[in-house]
Amino acid sequence: AVKTMKTPPWLTLLALLALNGSHALAQTADQRALLDGVREIGAPGVPGPLCVFGRDAFPVVVGKAGEGAFAPVVAAAKLGRGRVVALGHTGYVEPETHADTGRLLVNAVRWAAQTNTVHVGVRRQPGLVKLLQAQGLAAESLDGNGWRERLKDLHVVCGNSESFAADADVTAVDKFIRDGGGFVTASLGWGWLQLNPGKSLTTHHAGNRLLAPAGIVWADGTLE
Repeated sequence: AVKTMKTPPWLTLLALLALNGSHALAQTADQRALLDGVREIGAPGVPGPLCVFGRDAFPVVVGKAGEGAFAPVVAAAKLGRGRVVALGHTGYVEPETHADTGRLLVNAVRWAAQTNTVHVGVRRQPGLVKLLQAQGLAAESLDGNGWRERLKDLHVVCGNSESFAADADVTAVDKFIRDGGGFVTASLGWGWLQLNPGKSLTTHHAGNRLLAPAGIVWADGTLE
């Protein structure tokens, strides 16, 4: 179900937990970790949907996508030895959070880290660095030159997917994830298409290039 908050434009999105089978039970345990203390999250602007299709990928939060239909706005997956969390609006990794969005981000970082002692690097989001530090996480900025060389010292990398758009960035982050690192990233399919006319979400979008092998991609369209 989707519950709408009284004050627009913040839309409340509730978790989807209906999965069956032994493989799904493991996913449900991961969902519980991601949703610990999370009852509802804010919707910055108009979020877009994620397409979740990988064997080790699963929805975490859904929003209404038409009459009687729902689509994921937050999803997660395992890729190689690493873990990834995708969010359907760039506003989710910006400093101002609503409802339990901040708690969800902290949960996502901890889940992706796969360790109790978390060292996280944040690309081009100084507000997110402060939010994570306020929650007791060792967070630092990955801005500036030479940030790819610093990945070896981190458990998790966070940021808007367009902060990793260069081919060298995609290669470095892909290796980081597959070697056991965590990646928490946000994007907005319809917004990216508006800003990148003539380009394809399938072949040019950095987030999709990174997460399609895990079975998660950002799609065009909006969620209510």
